[in-house]
Amino acid sequence: MARRQKVEDWLGDEYKLTKLRGWARRGLTNDQIAENMGIGRTTFYKWAAEDANFANVLKVDKDYCDDQVENALY
Repeated sequence: MARRQKVEDWLGDEYKLTKLRGWARRGLTNDQIAENMGIGRTTFYKWAAEDANFANVLKVDKDYCDDQVENALY
């Protein structure tokens, strides 16, 4: 049986953290990121609500993506 993933598995592993940031910067939706991570939507949103570090990683990198799109429109 496979071990259940934990948010620390993603935040504590530089390779996984880089992948997570890349998906956010490329503009993937939260549902797409959750699928890429191999976790369910419910787990993803629970992690984002309960872990400020996880939520911050997503916010910072999604904001970067949004800024790039906004700047391209000007």
